[in-house]
Amino acid sequence: MWINDHEVITAVASWIYLVIQKLDRQHRASRWVKRTSKKWLRLSDKVGHDAALYGRKHHNADVVFCGHTHRSVDMITEGVRYLNSGCWTDKPSQYITISHSGDIAIRECH
Repeated sequence: MWINDHEVITAVASWIYLVIQKLDRQHRASRWVKRTSKKWLRLSDKVGHDAALYGRKHHNADVVFCGHTHRSVDMITEGVRYLNSGCWTDKPSQYITISHSGDIAIRECH
């Protein structure tokens, strides 16, 4: 996986992003970084695809939950439903709910 193969770049980028979030309390800059990072969005899709396949292969999973890609996702890959909660610290933030009947949904909090 790219993130594991480039630990230093990932750590530096994460640190810069955290500094931007701390300095800009209204999160305008961090939202701009997320929107303009097309490479990150493509990486998020790959993470979802790979996580779904890993869940199926190693755990016979029908549903895989992940987080921290900074983009909420609800997709099906080769019969496995992959959900990513996105980011809990940006505004708006996203989270996942599971009802008593088993319905799963991504929600947004402003």
